[in-house]
Amino acid sequence: AEMKADAYHPAWKNYTGTDRGVGADVVKGDGAKASVPSKTAVQELEVDAQKNLKAREVVGDGLEHDHIPSFAALRTAKEAELGRPLTELETKTLYQNSTAVEVPRDVHIAGPTYGGKNTPAQIQQDAADLCGAVCRDTEALRANLNSRGYDSKLVDETVQKIVERNRNTGVIK
Repeated sequence: AEMKADAYHPAWKNYTGTDRGVGADVVKGDGAKASVPSKTAVQELEVDAQKNLKAREVVGDGLEHDHIPSFAALRTAKEAELGRPLTELETKTLYQNSTAVEVPRDVHIAGPTYGGKNTPAQIQQDAADLCGAVCRDTEALRANLNSRGYDSKLVDETVQKIVERNRNTGVIK
């Protein structure tokens, strides 16, 4: 079915279907059907923007998106920088572009900012020092993965990708 643009998905009028759906048919502007390749399932320890991992997630695979640094810290830091609360669109954009790593649920839960461990005080502290938060969160991730028998070279590469992506997106210097 052809997707129409709306306020929530303004880009859908030009939607190609390449980032979503499994082997779906997409109707091109001229009415012809274009074949879309099947999406590649997200892989354990893959690092990318939240939206890219979310688009390829597989329900029931036991993997979760672990944001490093936490999204709450990112949002708080951005609001402090701007001197105002983020709009709904700004919040959504920041969230979708935030750095996440695919990890098993138990590894995510063991992280320092999972659920109730990410207290308002912790969020404020992390927002004031995103680089420190990235360092703490990646070191915790490294320890949690190593203690579960992951290959240390793979763990180091994953941590490096998290740091590099946060540097490339301007979260840290």
